[in-house]
Amino acid sequence: MQYSRRTLFIILVLWIVSTVFVKGQDKYDYIWLFSNNGGPAEGNEATLLDFNDGKLTIDSFNIGNEIGLNNTSFSNDQGELLLYSNACAIYDSTFQIADNGHDINPGEIHDIWCQYGEYPSNANSIFLKDPTGEGVYFIHKNKVNLLNDITFPDLMYSYIDYSGLVVTQKNVKIDSIRYKPSGYMEAIRHSNGLDWWLIDYTETVDSGYVLKFLIDSAGIALVEESKYENQSSLESRCSGGGQACFSPDGGKYVKFCPYTGLDVFDFDRSTCEFSNYRNISVSQIPVDFFSGVAISPNGRFVYISNRTLLVQVDLISDNPADEIILIDTYDGFIDPFPTNFSYMQIGPDCRIYMTSTNGVRSLHVINNPDEKGVACNFVQRGLKLRDSNNPASIPNHPVFRLDGDAVCDPTITNVFDIPIEIVHDLDIYPNPTSDAVTLSFPDELRQGILYIRSWDGQLVDQQSFTYAGSLQTSLAEHGAGIYIMEVVSKERHFVGRVVKVE
Repeated sequence: MQYSRRTLFIILVLWIVSTVFVKGQDKYDYIWLFSNNGGPAEGNEATLLDFNDGKLTIDSFNIGNEIGLNNTSFSNDQGELLLYSNACAIYDSTFQIADNGHDINPGEIHDIWCQYGEYPSNANSIFLKDPTGEGVYFIHKNKVNLLNDITFPDLMYSYIDYSGLVVTQKNVKIDSIRYKPSGYMEAIRHSNGLDWWLIDYTETVDSGYVLKFLIDSAGIALVEESKYENQSSLESRCSGGGQACFSPDGGKYVKFCPYTGLDVFDFDRSTCEFSNYRNISVSQIPVDFFSGVAISPNGRFVYISNRTLLVQVDLISDNPADEIILIDTYDGFIDPFPTNFSYMQIGPDCRIYMTSTNGVRSLHVINNPDEKGVACNFVQRGLKLRDSNNPASIPNHPVFRLDGDAVCDPTITNVFDIPIEIVHDLDIYPNPTSDAVTLSFPDELRQGILYIRSWDGQLVDQQSFTYAGSLQTSLAEHGAGIYIMEVVSKERHFVGRVVKVE
């Protein structure tokens, strides 16, 4: 395979672009973290997903605390983990409680549940960068037990100062003594690129309002409350059983409850106005408490899941309810619990990841969510976890990249959608090269197979190896271009890229 000089120039430009694609963009959601529990036993390790460096890295280790349904994290603009939380406490990048980060959401529920490492309820916490640039807001809901009716009367915030990552304000009430549903709190940037809109609701028994908060340099303020169009979706039976999200381009908002269908709005980031409301009945989805929703990167397709089904809704269709496509049905696999379908979140790599309803050793993946129908390439258990289980946990992240920035980076690799683990400690040099290439491995890698692939994924060479400090290979017989060096061994799987020049 030979390239002209012009083609080679284009390839090198693409290589550079793919390398620096997101360096100037917000990478606050590039680290995902979840933990089955804090016990030291094998199988209880936490899992860390790292979307940096043009690839998805998976690591596992014990962090001493559980991160369950209440899951959110925050990285700096270089994609380095700063903070995460399970809504019991705020933790730093050393996996220790941040200074003054203990006793988040105090009360009876905290005292009962947090001793086991988890604050119950889904997607009721989120980190947002302070528009002033001085710190981070942690928004969270306090759950209380009132005469055996467990509910959320208080929407709160805690504030973390960047200087030393100290929690300087804690459990400050934003909106209090009004019952709020679980699972629907979301945030999105204001059109000015600095401020935030925060969306929450009150339950039907408490007027059924949509609450709109503005977070700007002055702090957090409720700017509008109005009667929500679909009151039945705010009944207690919907609380925690559904999900809400903004489209990656910020132009649409959807909210799903398995009992009341899909609510779709157009959204104006300048005014926080919801318009063009339509409710789409999703009769293909049986009523089930656990349901998830996500929107494709191009904003066209909505994906809806319950325990057993995944469907796709085309928002540009004239009659979307009549053209809902069944993507897949749960295949019954158990590992060690049913690997069924639950909540979803779009990743920085343009894929949509889905949990199961209990602790299993994988995530489901929609690999090409911008494609219609089964071409979206949904893979059950498409991402295998290394040593730990996922307790139905997916981070609640806002849409960070807007205003002309690409909403995600499709060049982040997952080894051509093969469900294996990738680690980031593969050194390749020289790079670029005209011939010889040396690969340096970690000490625990003893033997394996090196696969060399062209940029379009075609296998061009492979060789077995036994560890001897490093592996030498040659690209002399291959044309100029970008090559993927994929190493598969019993101990580790990882990937790197190298440029071949003439």
